[in-house]
Amino acid sequence: AARREIGVRTVFNLLGPLTNPAGAPKQIMGVFDAQWIPTILETLKGLGSRHVLVVAADDGLDEITITGDSHVAELNQGKFSTYEINPKHFGIETASIEQIVADSPKTSLQMVLDAFNGSKTPVQDMIALNAGSALYISGIAKDIEDGIDLAFATMNSGKALETLDMYVAASK
Repeated sequence: AARREIGVRTVFNLLGPLTNPAGAPKQIMGVFDAQWIPTILETLKGLGSRHVLVVAADDGLDEITITGDSHVAELNQGKFSTYEINPKHFGIETASIEQIVADSPKTSLQMVLDAFNGSKTPVQDMIALNAGSALYISGIAKDIEDGIDLAFATMNSGKALETLDMYVAASK
């Protein structure tokens, strides 16, 4: 609540994800400004992470975006690399930020349900880019492109919606 009241992003927006008690050795962490990528990557390395992507999108999102370029730094078994991801590299069309932002929780849920039902939308593209990157980091996919293909296949087959439904049922 205090961060929302301040109205600007602070170092606390960066510290929160770093204090995750799970100690995940593989993860994707988004930052709101690319200037923080090297610091966060070094910190995650110091915390024992093995395979990590730290990402920042040019549109200000702290995830991989479909509106244009996203800056990425990767830590993999102690080695660093940096690159940019553009959705067009994966055959995904760019979209405006307005096409992926919801104005309410209800609208957000519907956008995700549509994507999980196989509807070809910018939201489905956004989910596939980020889920595909997570599948790569986890070792399930050999690279980001393979992960994106798997993410699309999972959503279009109905398996993503089925898994979401099971999660909702288990969490009630």
